[in-house]
Amino acid sequence: MNELKASKKARETALRFIALRERSIAEVRSKLIKTGSSVAEADEAIGHLKNAGYLDDARFAFLLAASRAKNKLWGKRRIAAALASKGVESDIIANCLAAVDGEAEEKAAKAAFEKWLKKNGSPRSLDKKLFAKAMRHLIGRGFSTNVALKTIGGRNNDGDPPDDD
Repeated sequence: MNELKASKKARETALRFIALRERSIAEVRSKLIKTGSSVAEADEAIGHLKNAGYLDDARFAFLLAASRAKNKLWGKRRIAAALASKGVESDIIANCLAAVDGEAEEKAAKAAFEKWLKKNGSPRSLDKKLFAKAMRHLIGRGFSTNVALKTIGGRNNDGDPPDDD
């Protein structure tokens, strides 16, 4: 009877935890173990939630990726790192990132760059120092070097960053 109570408690804890927002399976497992459930009870509760359609790592990954790209203006690399830190499997991350439209990523990079420009006094042109800061900013947000270069533009015909003026 005690095992039945513990199993029910684990399911209720997991259900309350995912009621707040989408969670990864690893997050739910970690929460259950931290709250005193055994590994077997956690796995049973997770299996129940997966079968009921309440817990799905692929859905979680797609929703998190869309949210971070739109609201936080993150690039693919930063999204991948966030998903990995939440325990999402690498094949699910790869499928999720493959679905991210390149045009949408460039649009997010442009929005992030425009926000950065406002924060830095909206300079009309970028000297080498500002160019490097802008590149670090976009790469730090998870955009590839190519997307960052394409977004910033302003490169000389010889391919060098803008000169100091």
